[in-house]
Order: sequence, then structure tokens, then C-alpha cells
Amino acid sequence: MEMISTDDKEAQRKERRRIYMMEWRARNAEHKKAYARKYYAENRDARIEYTRAWTERNKEYVTARKRAYRSLEETKIKEKETYKKWRAANLDKDKAKTRLYRETNRERILVRNQNRRASMKGKLSKNIIDSLMTKQRARCACCKIDLLKSGRHIDHIMPLAKGGPNIDENVQLLCPDCNLSKAALDPVDFMQRRGFLL
Repeated sequence: MEMISTDDKEAQRKERRRIYMMEWRARNAEHKKAYARKYYAENRDARIEYTRAWTERNKEYVTARKRAYRSLEETKIKEKETYKKWRAANLDKDKAKTRLYRETNRERILVRNQNRRASMKGKLSKNIIDSLMTKQRARCACCKIDLLKSGRHIDHIMPLAKGGPNIDENVQLLCPDCNLSKAALDPVDFMQRRGFLL
């Protein structure tokens, strides 16, 4: 007669227990869901606080998990599909949300658009507009009009079309009129046309 070791008996017992629990969960799935919903409703604030505190204590772990999850190709496809369905059902809400973001983050969007346009030639720092407004005392670099009243455009001193880099040292703030009239002109040519240089 073959003897079964204590370790094998323990392993068999654990396996039987695991199978029993799986079957029990399958039989009682609705009961478990109802219990979980009731428990959460009764302890909502405590659960939210516990989750917030746990997330705060485990920031690095949570960030790594989110990054790993979002890097999966299937996840990206699934998220795009989910967003498309949500947007189709909530088009007005999505447009209002986008409009609000653009209104409250105009300068951020300006910088992002410039960086995207010139991604191969460098990158502007996020606070470049605030920095230039301070340096230029909120005045157009060309006509000296008040940029707070006229609005402002980021201008590449040496245009990207002429090989200028998209870096902080190559940008200035111009009023819309000056920027649109400068377009892709060389800075010397532009200033000569405006009568500033001989």
C-alpha cells in the first residue's frame, strides 16, 4: 500500500478547498454581488477614505500598474472604442467639456500646438508664455501694443520654415496683427519693412 506524505495530503486538501470555493462562488454570484452593494452603500465614506489613503501610500505601485495597463495595445483599442461610444451618446457634453478646457488652458494649448508643429526642431517649456509676458512687460515685441488687450501669438524669431529651432530662445510674443504680417519672413526683412532697420 502506497503511503501519502503529509505534504501531499495538505496539497490535496487545499486543492479540494479551492475547487469547493470556486463552485460556491459560481452558485452564489448574485448573493455576493448584492451583499457587496449593500456593504458599500452602508460604508461608502469609509471605503472611499480607505481607498484614497491606500492609493496615497502606494503611489509608485499604482502609477506603474496604470502605465503597464495603458501600454497594452488591446487596452488602447478598448479605450478608444469606449470613448467613441460615449462621445456619440454625449456629443454636446463632450464639446462643452473641450470648450471649457480650451478656454481655461489657452496658453498651454498654444505651447502644445507649437511643440507639435515643430516636434523635430526642439521643444518649448510649459511656462514660456508667462516668462515672455514678464520679460516683454506684456508688450508686443514689434509694435509695443498691450498684449493683454490685443491678444498674443507665439512667434518664432527665425521662422521654422527657414530652419529656425523651436526653442525658448527663438520665440517672442507678438500681437496678432504683427504675427500675421510677419508670417515666415526673415526677422531682418520684416523689421526693415516695418521701418525699424535700414
